[in-house]
Amino acid sequence: MVLTPQSSKASPSSSRRSPWCEPFDTYPRTYDLLHAAGLFSIERKRCNMTTIMLEMDRILRPGGRVYIRDTINVMSELQEIGKAMRSHTTLRETAEGPHASYRALLCEKKFEKKVKSSVNKHHTKMKKRKSKGKRV
Repeated sequence: MVLTPQSSKASPSSSRRSPWCEPFDTYPRTYDLLHAAGLFSIERKRCNMTTIMLEMDRILRPGGRVYIRDTINVMSELQEIGKAMRSHTTLRETAEGPHASYRALLCEKKFEKKVKSSVNKHHTKMKKRKSKGKRV
């Protein structure tokens, strides 16, 4: 899915909320790759960047990636948001070189690890204790 400000239905001069500020209707689909080019620098006045990043994370499959190409001004905040969401983030220069006004941020959504609860651990230990006393 490509996320660009040009594909929004609201014009930049419109005073109403941008469609990027609202949840995307993607059910039942999820995505392996999302690409946002210039989205955050344009929409940051109307939308909360954290809200957009959380929505992107929601529709992204585990192991999926978000490729963001945007201005330097928003990249440090986007990198912090990505790290707070427990994504693996990498900030890179674009082909224009180190003095360009754009950077590329790659965020990879990690797989969730199942955490056993203490109740399940206790129940498993009790089963083992009971089975030790029995002869087979």
